[in-house]
Amino acid sequence: MAKFTPYALEALPSSGIDVNGLYFIKASGDSNFKIYIRKSDNSDWVSLGTVDSVDTVNSLTGNVKIDLDFTGGKLKISATGTGTAASVAEINLDARYRQNGADIDWDDIINAPDFALDSAVVHKTGNETIAGTKTFSSNVVVPQTPSSNTHAASKKYVDDADGNLQDQIDALELMVDAGMRVPTGIDCSSNPNYPASTKGDTYKVTVAGKIGGASGPVVEIGDLIVCQVTSAAGTHAAVGSNFFIVQSNIDQATESVQGVAKLATQALTDAGVDDLTIVTPKKLQKKINDNNTTSQTSNDSRYVRHDTAAQGLNSTQKSNARTNIAAADDAAVVKLTGAQTVAGVKTFSSIPVLPASNPITDNQAVRKKYVDDKIATEVAWGGTNGKEW
Repeated sequence: MAKFTPYALEALPSSGIDVNGLYFIKASGDSNFKIYIRKSDNSDWVSLGTVDSVDTVNSLTGNVKIDLDFTGGKLKISATGTGTAASVAEINLDARYRQNGADIDWDDIINAPDFALDSAVVHKTGNETIAGTKTFSSNVVVPQTPSSNTHAASKKYVDDADGNLQDQIDALELMVDAGMRVPTGIDCSSNPNYPASTKGDTYKVTVAGKIGGASGPVVEIGDLIVCQVTSAAGTHAAVGSNFFIVQSNIDQATESVQGVAKLATQALTDAGVDDLTIVTPKKLQKKINDNNTTSQTSNDSRYVRHDTAAQGLNSTQKSNARTNIAAADDAAVVKLTGAQTVAGVKTFSSIPVLPASNPITDNQAVRKKYVDDKIATEVAWGGTNGKEW
């Protein structure tokens, strides 16, 4: 709060000016005081307005100081010090400024306090959004246990989480250390029972055979037998569920050896030449479907339809197809209908049957009945059959 020395004058001084002075000016004949302060660089006067609530300040004597209070945006003047403070009432200029609109430029007031609008400051209570980067000169105190992913975390919350994580890491290290033991060799050539074991015990097969008796699973050299539940010794039927076997010598599958194999791609399936990969039903079905589709629509001389749908083969393709199935050329065979010229001598193993109608041109073959009727009609003499004299 600024400390001012009051002066009661009839006019503003031109020399000997106190930059820390509060000047109450009341000229002869005036009824009110005009209040002024001096800029800090002593370059000009700053008017604080006209006060009508104070009649006189002439009764001030002794060591008197004047305090200016800007609390709540109101300018208040009160006397302090060892002088006749009781003779000075508090001066509230707020009503004066509101009434006459005599606003004061805060930049012109020495030691004027900085303040912001209520909507532009952070409050003690309520939810508010703060923009910008805020750098704190002291540690910020927050609730110890955050309840949202966006809440600031307290040191205790982080320390507790870090401690819990370290405990888990320590426990995991102990488990790993306990499990990383060198496996014990075991000869399975005589089909031994599972040995009495503690959870985590591991056995490496040195000689192939079976484990857990003659009815146990086959194991090969390098396989690992791992105890997953602390177990007594016994056969596979009795304690086999307490162990599991890790195969280490899996071979490439062949027609005679069980093992692993790669699944064939669709390209390998379509090509049909690879003998080391396995074809899945889905890829095989696609190959079949593609072949069926091609055989129904292709004109590439590889497939001939056997149904009634049109295929659109050209003459060469048709000829090749007939050759492949030992079929005669369509143009080289006698058809059931239509006029055709038949060349060469045709010897029939059975008598040809002609139409019931009589021939009408000279080069048409005739039926036996036609001949018989013709002879009977034209040769009336002689015998029953027209052949006798």
